[in-house]
Amino acid sequence: MRGPIASFSVEKLTTHELALFRDRRIKDGIRTCQYDLVLIRHILEIARKEWGLGLAVNPVDQIRKPNGLKPRNRRLEETEYRRLEEALGQTRVPNLWPLINLAIETAMRRRELLYLLCFRIYKPQPIEHHRIPRNSALNVVSYQTPNSPKGAP
Repeated sequence: MRGPIASFSVEKLTTHELALFRDRRIKDGIRTCQYDLVLIRHILEIARKEWGLGLAVNPVDQIRKPNGLKPRNRRLEETEYRRLEEALGQTRVPNLWPLINLAIETAMRRRELLYLLCFRIYKPQPIEHHRIPRNSALNVVSYQTPNSPKGAP
């Protein structure tokens, strides 16, 4: 790691210097910056806990981390939805449209859909409630199955 931050000793490394490093490094990419900050944080934790260096807190914990997630803020328009339904109706995979429709209605990602299909969807319940791992957390997904009566709890 070559740059101004490399000239600082561990004891003299401040949140200000780390924030400057973050701002310079983010130009190389958000994931690169995140990786570097995770690595520096780990090194400083080892120095604090195992080597007894005089750091009360880890300075990496005191700065903002770049967030690489882009929020989803667009929904399909009705015409796009119908065109998608028609196009998927012409495929040789009969269950593709219900799967895509489920993804649209629940905002589930591919991993969550596969988890649901592989392990849980065989349960004949009017309303499906499942705990599915997403980003190392568990989300509860509820949806109405095609055979369930309208307004079923």
